[in-house]
Amino acid sequence: MNKKLLLIPLALLLALSLIAIGCPSTPETTAPPTTTAPPTTAPPPTEPPVKQLEIGVLVATTGWFSSAGLLDQEECEVVAGMVNEAGGITVDGQRYEIVPVFEDVKSTHEGVIAATNKLIYDKGVKFIVGPNAFWSSASGQLCEENKVFNAIGFCTNTPGELDATTQYRVLAYNSTMGNVNGLIQYIAQAHPEIKSVIALNPEDGSDVYLKPLFKKALEDKGITMVGDKLIGYSLEMVDFTPIAQKVGQMEADAIFVPNGIDTHIGNLLKGMRELGDERWVFYSSVALVSKIKDLAGPAGYKVTSGTALPGTAGNAPLLEEFINRYYEKSGEVRSIILQTSNALYVLPQLIEKAQSLDPTVVKDALPNIDEVETVWGTGHMCGEETYGIRNHAVCHPYCLQYLDENGEVQLGGWFEVNVP
Repeated sequence: MNKKLLLIPLALLLALSLIAIGCPSTPETTAPPTTTAPPTTAPPPTEPPVKQLEIGVLVATTGWFSSAGLLDQEECEVVAGMVNEAGGITVDGQRYEIVPVFEDVKSTHEGVIAATNKLIYDKGVKFIVGPNAFWSSASGQLCEENKVFNAIGFCTNTPGELDATTQYRVLAYNSTMGNVNGLIQYIAQAHPEIKSVIALNPEDGSDVYLKPLFKKALEDKGITMVGDKLIGYSLEMVDFTPIAQKVGQMEADAIFVPNGIDTHIGNLLKGMRELGDERWVFYSSVALVSKIKDLAGPAGYKVTSGTALPGTAGNAPLLEEFINRYYEKSGEVRSIILQTSNALYVLPQLIEKAQSLDPTVVKDALPNIDEVETVWGTGHMCGEETYGIRNHAVCHPYCLQYLDENGEVQLGGWFEVNVP
């Protein structure tokens, strides 16, 4: 009896041990540390590849005007590089580099028409700059008919250059009347003794249109224009003795020659001085005054020119950069034309302001554009009264140099100009 009682607790103890062995207790667990997944970052947007925008350029690289046209082309190459290095233009999020497509106008109206046709029909361009000088009326109708936007670098105010019929055109350089405005400001400021002038003009058909504009601009500053008409000379004239003789027989305080090229002015000076005519020749268009002196020889004095030189006080930073790049490219000091090339600088800005590569959209945006940067400095849109069309002309600062009585180059000053 006692043995049985001893076995019962042992059996219970054994059973409990077996249960404990068969059902082990749940071990303590430690929760893993909480971690935050790195935020998902979207890859930066990929810029679309830069595209090219071809712009036709009408320049005279052959013929009598090639002395200026070849400079025009080199200037355009420099300006295109400057625009592209600065980032080109961006239209609707797409960046474009400009590519100038040059065509020779061969120094004739017929050459302008042929070159414009080639750019429009063969090359398929929608934007054109040029031509310079006296031929922009020859390209105007073709650009209008084909809705090609055209920025020209010069205007002599003949029909079809810049008027109500040229909706797809902008005059991107001071041109005849802007330069005249600056020159007359200089005459009134530096030569108050000048009260009368004889006006000369190339025989390009513009005299009847320019005469009343010249007359009014001069009279507004108290200067009389002598004679019933402008004294004309051939564009290809070299010997200016007949012109020097003609003006020598007329009484006036000075000679006023807004348009022409350096060879015209140099040879005119030479002819006048040989006849003993010591009067000032006020020339407002672009030419290196030292080049005029080279052409005129000892006669090269008392003459003005609308141009800029490196280091000239008042040069806009962009102008200084352009001149330095241009002289480095050419390897020599030469005349700064900056007409067609300035148009090539202005046109991409107008496209960017309009945010469209559609010439019609660019044309329609012009009335809402007040300012645009030019190589010469900040320009403003103007010309409604003079040209009969609103905001299709650009005026910009005008710089004048001159050769003094000793033939030394002097700065005439910078002038803010406006064409009504």
